[in-house]
Amino acid sequence: MGEQGTSRLRQPSMAQIVEEGSGASVSTRSTAAAVVVEPSKHTWLLLVLMGMIYYFATMGGELAMSRRGVTEAETKKQKASLWADGKSGGSTNNNKGSKIKAEKAKSPPEPPPPHKGVPMISRQKFIEDAVTDYSSPTAPIKLPDPPNLRAYSRTIEPKPISETPAETMISFPGPEMELALPSVWDAYKSLSSQMTVGSETDLPVFYHIPKSGGSSIKDIILNCHFKAMASEVGILDGHDQDDELHLVHIKGQTELAIHINVDVTTKEGIEKARIMGLVNSELVQIIATPLLYESAMLFDGAKNNKRGRIFAVFRHPIRRAVSMFAYLRKAYWEPTYRPDFEHWTLEHYALSDVVEDNFMTRQLARVADTEAVTEQHLDLAKAIVAQKVLVGLLDRVEDSLVRFEQYFGWRYTGNPTRQETCRNTLLVTGVNTNTDPHNQLPAEETNSYQMIKRKNNLDLLLYEFVEQLFDYQAGLVHDVPPEIRLINTTCSLCDGQ
Repeated sequence: MGEQGTSRLRQPSMAQIVEEGSGASVSTRSTAAAVVVEPSKHTWLLLVLMGMIYYFATMGGELAMSRRGVTEAETKKQKASLWADGKSGGSTNNNKGSKIKAEKAKSPPEPPPPHKGVPMISRQKFIEDAVTDYSSPTAPIKLPDPPNLRAYSRTIEPKPISETPAETMISFPGPEMELALPSVWDAYKSLSSQMTVGSETDLPVFYHIPKSGGSSIKDIILNCHFKAMASEVGILDGHDQDDELHLVHIKGQTELAIHINVDVTTKEGIEKARIMGLVNSELVQIIATPLLYESAMLFDGAKNNKRGRIFAVFRHPIRRAVSMFAYLRKAYWEPTYRPDFEHWTLEHYALSDVVEDNFMTRQLARVADTEAVTEQHLDLAKAIVAQKVLVGLLDRVEDSLVRFEQYFGWRYTGNPTRQETCRNTLLVTGVNTNTDPHNQLPAEETNSYQMIKRKNNLDLLLYEFVEQLFDYQAGLVHDVPPEIRLINTTCSLCDGQ
């Protein structure tokens, strides 16, 4: 190439620097604009080396910055995963593959934190110890007693149910009252058997039917009536490692929600509770479980022939099925969460093999999902409900709660005003509420409604029976005032007492 093709324009200062640094021979030509420099071989090598150093220094910084950005993103994602697990009470259904959990799985498990439970102390003492400051932000608003509340609560004396002849307590015609039940149901008292209001001879057992208002009823019993409950909550905060029964408070619960440190919602948990002597303890006041058959073993060897008395809230089967679909679309904290439902329509769900299929009849008659359910199973389910279950209806939830309070004789024993405020608030707001638009009942003429109806034909007949039974069972409490919760109350947590 020509001389001009191999030359470069440089400022005199640069030419001088290159010349001094490399020892290269430099020829110059005078021009009006610049000095023309012809670099030597050593000069080219030096320039290439400097360029490579600059390139790798720049790229290394960018790689470091990129790596730091990825690490920060991963860390934020892992923290969000752990936060979601903590918020859902330890559910692992969404984040089983996280690196942090894998590392924790390799390390030895940490010992459970010390619990607040004290074995075999009185429930009242446990409540009093829990209430240290009524002005705390987490406590419900403390209102002054209405002027006539305490006077009223001491002026009416209800008649005990036992004064009413057993044959007049309930009058329900039909073969359901005569059908012999499997022996497992001997663990539960028949509704026709006498009991006195407020008696603790037998143990209330709440049959928790999914998506039927059960969470709201449990919340009212726990937070407003201060009843010590055995459910699935008591094993949180490390209490699944406990070997003795305790009253416990669980983080995230109100200060007056009293739990027993067992899980009666799984077969394994029920067996452990039986070994720990749950029913014979002086701690538990309510058992809440979806497993009536399995929970019957809890009463094996019970002292004084103690038995369970079942109560439950029922819901229209189609409404319950639609609510279950809407709930499982969004309840990521549940083991039964179905993220694929997010893209399903209700009609898609109604056509699938996972739609509700006479769930209540199957549960009560103990029919597996793989077996066909028949009218004989329906007859057994009706007989169980008629003979053993004090029924409530979600459509009449307040009347149902009053019925439960009348039957079991639940009175306020802590702070009547605070407890009544709590009760009224939770009846209005409820808990576990699903406002998803997919939770809306479809019109009866739609394909979705008709397909769900065909799948739940026996449950619809069972529900109609339960609705009639609800009215008939009013005879069980006809001598008990609906306001029994306010009658002969005590105020052990009120100021100045």
